[in-house]
Amino acid sequence: MCIRVSHNGVTVENTKFKGVAAHASDPSLGVNAIDAAAAFIRFLGETPRLPQVARHGCTLNVDCVAGGAAPNIVAELCGTRWEYRTSTEEHIAFVRDAVEDHLSGSRYSALEVSNETELDVPQFTSRLSEQDMELHASRIRRPSAYHNTTLRQRSRHF
Repeated sequence: MCIRVSHNGVTVENTKFKGVAAHASDPSLGVNAIDAAAAFIRFLGETPRLPQVARHGCTLNVDCVAGGAAPNIVAELCGTRWEYRTSTEEHIAFVRDAVEDHLSGSRYSALEVSNETELDVPQFTSRLSEQDMELHASRIRRPSAYHNTTLRQRSRHF
């Protein structure tokens, strides 16, 4: 086990796209929500490579995509669930601002787009010194006499 001084926070977002359904015989009558979600996912894929993100250990992952109703219908709805892990509040603000700027672009003007935070766990930074953490770590690594007993021997304690 390794005790660290800090831990990245994690934020899980749900982004939903609502287009216009149409029959696949004339897709020009619709606005495909899956196409919009795919463009957004490509944008998310590029975000960790941005220097402002990459040099700070921020990670980003798309973990769920769902949309469409039938093969012969232009998809009206599509949703994505994605997460990012950052080490500071500034990095959270950068990712949120980048996503907001991207989603407000002209590419999505024909759709309704919503973005909701599902989970937001803040970053953790320990107030313990390195020496104190090593002391705690050594106590964790050292099994107690109780843990060295067998199950049968432990049952006598109850």
